[in-house]
Amino acid sequence: DDGQPVPPGTAGWIHARPDPATTFQGYYKNPSATAKKYSSDGWLIMGDMGHLDEDGFLYIDGRDSETIVLVSGDNVYPNEVEGAIA
Repeated sequence: DDGQPVPPGTAGWIHARPDPATTFQGYYKNPSATAKKYSSDGWLIMGDMGHLDEDGFLYIDGRDSETIVLVSGDNVYPNEVEGAIA
């Protein structure tokens, strides 16, 4: 929760170093919402929890919230997408 790395096997928030050419740069005309998605040192806060194993592989353990993704006007929930591709 403090943005510091955790040891292997310990769950923590997943952060990613954004690439300006391919990664979310912010919400349109909403700097306060954008600020909540980035750490003070520029890492993108993914909203997912995960842990690394001893070999450095990342495992996603859960989400901060069940975000609704709008596709062609339909509400699609992440667990529905995961179930379809599993």
